[in-house]
Amino acid sequence: MSSYKRLVLVDRQLIEKSIKNDKKISVVAKKLGVNPTTVYRELRVNGGRSSYSAIKAQRVADRRKVKKFPKKITKKMRNYIIRKVEQLRWSPHKIYRKATQEGIDMIPPKRIYEFIREDKNNGGTLYQRLKIGLRK
Repeated sequence: MSSYKRLVLVDRQLIEKSIKNDKKISVVAKKLGVNPTTVYRELRVNGGRSSYSAIKAQRVADRRKVKKFPKKITKKMRNYIIRKVEQLRWSPHKIYRKATQEGIDMIPPKRIYEFIREDKNNGGTLYQRLKIGLRK
């Protein structure tokens, strides 16, 4: 087998055509030069054998590829996090979810926990406002 490779539309079209013709997954994987697990995962994530669509699967993959987290915490993010923790006692996961729903760039929950831990280490009290407490 070759090293890791992302599936592209042509690969997905071959998968779609092959499953419609009842080809074995191992044969499809060999044609693509990937591990059969890759093909099984592709089918599982995108509707299974009965409803797999190469076009839909490619759209999902393209959207997934675009989603990137901001590298650094901005002043706007910092203020949003502080406001939500202090006033509403939101968890980092809820902060992230609500911010993305509102179209606000936000760092992932793990990084929000790190921010709160940094605040605590610098004498801050944000960690005290978390309902569950600060994770280790």
